[in-house]
Amino acid sequence: GGVSTFGFLRGETYILSIAGGSSSAFGVKSLSGAALSKELTCTLVASRGIIDENQQAPTAQLVTPVAGSNTAPRNPTIVLRFSELIDTTALQSPLSVASPIRVVLRGTRPDGSCDRDAEGIALEGLAQLSTETVGTAEVTVVTYQPPVQLPGQSCVTVYVTAELRDLSGRSAIPAQFEFTDRKSTRLNSSHT
Repeated sequence: GGVSTFGFLRGETYILSIAGGSSSAFGVKSLSGAALSKELTCTLVASRGIIDENQQAPTAQLVTPVAGSNTAPRNPTIVLRFSELIDTTALQSPLSVASPIRVVLRGTRPDGSCDRDAEGIALEGLAQLSTETVGTAEVTVVTYQPPVQLPGQSCVTVYVTAELRDLSGRSAIPAQFEFTDRKSTRLNSSHT
């Protein structure tokens, strides 16, 4: 139903049973192969909820294309890496103007800079979601490729909003990344 659930429900009681005994094929075994001598059953109360290990708001880094560059290809693959695992529920449907990650296309000015006065067009499309291990932490990676080739001399702005949250519900630090594609080359022809 579009709602994320992670593990146990807070405040609920659960019964945990671990098979054991010599006749159990599915019991817990030691590294030497010895089985748990008898079944273990206990009651658990999920009281703490999701623990935010680093107690920090998630941050985003634009891995590719390089932010601020003017050499991105006209069919860029945009890769964002977050500082931790994020709740990807809102990213399961195509990116749009209402998504916590937005990709906006604008034109450039004659000097090649982004025309920030232009309203822009929100690029839609489905992002790919994956996880990577950075150091000892698992992080979320969002990869997005616009469904159409960008027109020449265009500027792309990627917005990460505070609507994006980590697994504990902490809002991301808003970020904005901008890059432009390679300048179009104009062919001059002369008639004789």
